[in-house]
Formats: sequence, structure tokens, C-alpha cells
Amino acid sequence: MASDNEACCESDPNFAVICGFLEKFGVTCGLANIDFLDLQDMLENNQEVPQELVDLHIKLLRKARKSVSSERWERAIIKLCHGFCSQDAWEIERFGYKKARLSSKLRILKELLEMQFDYNAKFKNEINKLSADELRTQPLGKDRHGHVYWFQSDNSCQIRVYKEDPDEETWSLVAK
Repeated sequence: MASDNEACCESDPNFAVICGFLEKFGVTCGLANIDFLDLQDMLENNQEVPQELVDLHIKLLRKARKSVSSERWERAIIKLCHGFCSQDAWEIERFGYKKARLSSKLRILKELLEMQFDYNAKFKNEINKLSADELRTQPLGKDRHGHVYWFQSDNSCQIRVYKEDPDEETWSLVAK
């Protein structure tokens, strides 16, 4: 269950992966205009599940060829979770999506986005037209210590710069 002192989206690498997907493939997947800060606020909210976040989950489930009604979207998420993380499924079953840990919400959203590559035929056809270089995001650059910097921006011109230390296998948000 989520706690008040739980880390925010900015400290979870899955949020960076989600933002990277939205930046690179959002338009192709029919998910244009998702604001990083709004998404962060919706995911970190454990008082309610904003309708926009519910709609995003339903849209991604349907694009992945999962049949789901707006009344039973949480059941569909639980069923999905059983396929990749039974702990997340148990947590949502027991406490509901609203009270789930942020890390669970991020894992679920990341899984839904990654499912688009396999199950969303329209998206997959468009992606298959791209070369390997077009599919990969290139780093912004490297510093003399070997740290790699990654840049992300959304349609609202909100930017994020991440620093990766390949030797230590760590990363951090250094600018937003």
C-alpha cells in the first residue's frame, strides 16, 4: 500500500521509461499530448484515481486487444498483473489501484505501453517501418567521467535530463 513518504516518480526508472515511450511513440500509438508533470501528479495521487488516468489505462488495454469496460478496468488490470507480477495483482486486489504503491502503478503502465509493440497491430505496423536507429533514443552526450546524459521533453516543453553512470549502473534526474 502506498505511503506518504514513498519515493516520487522522479526516483523510479520506470517513469523515465514511460516518458521516453510517450516522447518517442506517443503520437504513433495515439497517445499525443500527455504532459509529463500531469502524468506524474496523477500517478502519485493516492486520494483518487483521476478519470484521465483511468481512460489512459482503458485505452492502452483496448489497443492491446483486451476487452474491458470502464466499470471493470481495475479487474482487467489485476488480470494483466497476474501475467507479470503477482505481487502487484495482489496489492491492487487487496487495496485497489488508488492505494497501490507508486512502483506498482509505474510497472503496470510500463507493461501496458510495452504491450503495444506486440498486440497493437496498427502501432506495430508503423513501428516496423522504422530502422533500428530511428527506434533508439540517442543520449544527449557524455562527460569526461563517462556519465551519459539523456534528454526528454513533452508537448508542453517540460524537459527532463537524466544522468546515467554505466559503471555504477545508476541514474538520476539532474534537471527538469
